[in-house]
Amino acid sequence: MPLSRRSRRSHLARCLVFLILWGLPGPLVEACPAQEAAPSYPGQSQPTVVSALGPQLVRVVALVRHGVRAPTQSAETLALWSQQPWPDWPVRRAHLTARGGHLVEAMWVALRRGWSAYGLWPVNGPPAPGSIFVRADSDQRTRGTARAILRGLGHTQGYAVSDAPRDPLFHPAKAGLHVFTEVERSSVAARLARLRQELAGPLQTLASISGPPAPELCVQYGRAPGCSLAELPDRLRITDDGHSLELTGGLGIASGMAEIFLLEFVQWPGQDVGWGKVDRRLLQTVLPLHGRVFNALNRAAPVALARGAALLAEMGSALLAEHYDARCNAAALTVFVGHDTNLATVGGLLGFDWQLPGWPSDSIPPGSALLLELWQMPEGREVRLRFASLPLEVLHRPLNEATARLGLAPLVGAGPRYTEQDFAALYRRVTAGGPRAPQDILPLRPQPVPR
Repeated sequence: MPLSRRSRRSHLARCLVFLILWGLPGPLVEACPAQEAAPSYPGQSQPTVVSALGPQLVRVVALVRHGVRAPTQSAETLALWSQQPWPDWPVRRAHLTARGGHLVEAMWVALRRGWSAYGLWPVNGPPAPGSIFVRADSDQRTRGTARAILRGLGHTQGYAVSDAPRDPLFHPAKAGLHVFTEVERSSVAARLARLRQELAGPLQTLASISGPPAPELCVQYGRAPGCSLAELPDRLRITDDGHSLELTGGLGIASGMAEIFLLEFVQWPGQDVGWGKVDRRLLQTVLPLHGRVFNALNRAAPVALARGAALLAEMGSALLAEHYDARCNAAALTVFVGHDTNLATVGGLLGFDWQLPGWPSDSIPPGSALLLELWQMPEGREVRLRFASLPLEVLHRPLNEATARLGLAPLVGAGPRYTEQDFAALYRRVTAGGPRAPQDILPLRPQPVPR
């Protein structure tokens, strides 16, 4: 039976799974004692031989956020947020950077080694054809991330992607499968109102970093020119088409700005960000402005159901080999490459909270992954939930193509465990009543041969 929510939070606070942090070859290392009789990931100093009688990793389904990208906001919008000059990015707006791809590739080199140690694939040699299936959202940053994952796995079979401008699997509400109501908007607005007081300190800190917004933005929110970002009220509205909730004002801008500081911190190793004012310590002070606001919006029950049910339904059916696409059922690893919104909504539906060292709770850094693992145990099958991300300090270090191939091992937070039957009942219950994406079986896009 699954642990209670309170017990899971307590166990999560005490137990974290770690990988070797410096990109050295080696599988996963579990840093906490098991709460119940169950295998831990092996350490590098303890080579694992998979026993026919011991735990066997049967299948993994991963939901991955794309790697580091340029800001999604236009230059005009950023100029309203702060009058200081924003940095120039080496790629177009919202596009994956080369460094972002290298970091993703390096993490998946390490994940491949860890899973191989428990028999998901042979320890030596590439995974067999058909043993990996990757489905990506249609944006450049998700397609580029899919290619980086496949390079890290040493796999050349390609990935599936929809030609639709809004793939309903990753964006069911925006694709027209859900219309938000005023009741749903109000429930989310109440959560955000409580956050305003709790985040007053970090909001003031960020406002002092960014300086006054453009005068016209102050006037737009009924404030005098020269106002502070912290003075701008919050506005949560349903978009005109009814398919999205849009947060603007002080918290919305602060959330977006804090994330941009993180993206800059990862993109430019060794440099302070936020106009040279934000080092790692200060970044960790303002990051909750993004994570807590973002999760208050996307993990709220009505939003999580509208935006996450379609994807969780496909992840659950792929894990249990009940998917309409036979390629998912045959694969040892199925990967869905999407966005932080996808990870937040699926995590919210599952009631899965994670806490990795150096990150605020439930953070979704670039390239991070929510993992569903199916294990064959002596007493039956078990499903484990995990969350993987590279450490903040590792994301800030120099990296090139050559070092990416050596691998960078992520931190992995241990979540709840379920019997196979209990997990099946859970994912079906929490997705009931939510939208479903069309059952499209998409062709694979070619993947270049790994270097």
